[in-house]
Amino acid sequence: MKSSNLLFLAIILIGLCSASCGSKDSSGGCDEVETDQKETVMIAAQSALIDAQIAYSTDSAPAKCNAVANTWDDYITKMRSFINCLEGPARDAWETAYSLQVQERNAFSC
Repeated sequence: MKSSNLLFLAIILIGLCSASCGSKDSSGGCDEVETDQKETVMIAAQSALIDAQIAYSTDSAPAKCNAVANTWDDYITKMRSFINCLEGPARDAWETAYSLQVQERNAFSC
């Protein structure tokens, strides 16, 4: 599954976010969430997406397909919310991973 490769890349990018995200950004450029919470949020969203994809791969029922679509949308939303928390190469890598996730999601249909 191509998206599993993208999810692996996202795991690496979560680490980059942890290394480059500051704490709270009062300028409003970054969500008011501490860095360790960002990592926790992304890992939880990624786990939910992986679980939904695995469930769908073993049973292609419409409800499971919809679960993949919904969890993928949630994952992409969370990725987008952290873009402004990054700078330099980490931001470039995150934006690339984000764009790839959006493309993969747009190609997925139930």
